[in-house]
Amino acid sequence: MAAVPAIVSPIVRNPAPFFIALLLYLLPSCGTTPIHKSGERMWTVNAEYGRPIRGKSFAWTGLGTADTFSLSGSNYWFVSNRLSLGAGLTATLFDQSDGWVTGGEAEALGRWHFAEAGKTSFFWDANMGFLFTSKSVPENSTDWNFTFSFGPGLEVPVGDKLKLLTAIQYHHLSNAKGRETVENESQNEVRFMIGIGMTW
Repeated sequence: MAAVPAIVSPIVRNPAPFFIALLLYLLPSCGTTPIHKSGERMWTVNAEYGRPIRGKSFAWTGLGTADTFSLSGSNYWFVSNRLSLGAGLTATLFDQSDGWVTGGEAEALGRWHFAEAGKTSFFWDANMGFLFTSKSVPENSTDWNFTFSFGPGLEVPVGDKLKLLTAIQYHHLSNAKGRETVENESQNEVRFMIGIGMTW
């Protein structure tokens, strides 16, 4: 069992090479008839768990140590085959050392369904948002932060219009040394998501 953490740990610390390789492997199937077509809409409801990454990951150093638990809802519109833009709201609990913190996040969403296998779709998310919390997140920062996230996901049909969604994302929050702000502590985390989507 010791071999499992040895394999998984580098992917969690720096997942980009793994998912870029996966993307390049799957891209040839983009020639198939798209599952999602221009003009289609989708609602989603998701549950998420975030595990903080301490230290530097990609270009950002994370000092936050809070596990996060989130519920989110979103509305997507397919602006072209396979590509959708949307808006979402997320409610999050942060398990910080100074107690539980509640937060609300508004996001602009992008999702590209880059490959299909039968009726299963592989997608890539890229999101940006603004987070307001009941007290500072991380502990010595501010009660507001800018956010972004990205990562791959999988969509599996469970009915005519119902989809099961699962994804793993890199999520970053920081205040970017905003106006009248001295500290710029940030939190990076790996977020695991499972949800339900409905198309029409």
